[in-house]
Amino acid sequence: MNVTSSSFSNNKKGFDFLINSLKPYSKKSILLGMEDTGHYHVALLKFLLSNGYTVALINPKTTESRLLKSKSLK
Repeated sequence: MNVTSSSFSNNKKGFDFLINSLKPYSKKSILLGMEDTGHYHVALLKFLLSNGYTVALINPKTTESRLLKSKSLK
């Protein structure tokens, strides 16, 4: 199942917004993917793990958005 993307703040309020958005789904049925973005992902990663979610870190060099950005810069 894919869920549409949304934006939220990189702070407790934003993290709570994300958790509330995920409530309709069982934690066991969710695999959250996030780019390994230096230090920016660490707080969210810790928050999600401490709340029992499964998270996959993705190398940003392998994501489509990164490839599209690099192509547009040439």
